[in-house]
Amino acid sequence: MTEPWQGALLTAVYQKLDGASGIWGNRVRADFAEDTLAHPLVIFAISAGVERNQRPVDDPIASALVKCIAETRASALLGAAEITAILNDADDYVTAKRLTAADWHILTVSATEQIYLVEHIDGASKQLYHAGAIFDITMEAK
Repeated sequence: MTEPWQGALLTAVYQKLDGASGIWGNRVRADFAEDTLAHPLVIFAISAGVERNQRPVDDPIASALVKCIAETRASALLGAAEITAILNDADDYVTAKRLTAADWHILTVSATEQIYLVEHIDGASKQLYHAGAIFDITMEAK
C-alpha cells in the first residue's frame, strides 16, 4: 500500500524547506513548533484536501499553509518571500522546484494567497510576525 497523500506531502514539504538555505535554518516544523524553538522558523500544515477523481489513480488536490514566524516584520516577510521562491511553480510543472515523494507525483505547487498576521504574546508586550502563503498542490499516485 502506498503512503497516504497527506503524509507524503508533509514529508516532501519538510524535506524541501529543511534542505534550503532560508533564514529559518533547520527550524522547520509540521503543524506546530515547541515554545523553546528560536525564531525565525517555518510552520506548515495541510489546510484542505480532496480527491479530484479526474484520473483512474488517486489524484488529490490539497491546500497547505506555509509560513515564517519571526520576531520582526522584516524577517517574517523575507522568510515568506524565500518560501514562495522555493515552493511556488505557478502551475508550470517546473521540475527544478518539484517536491518529491516515493509513492506520489507532486505535479504542481502554486501560491494562491499570501498571509500576514501579528500575534501578541506575553500580555501583548511582545509580537511575533507570521507571513507566508497558501499553496494549492496537485498530486497523483505513481
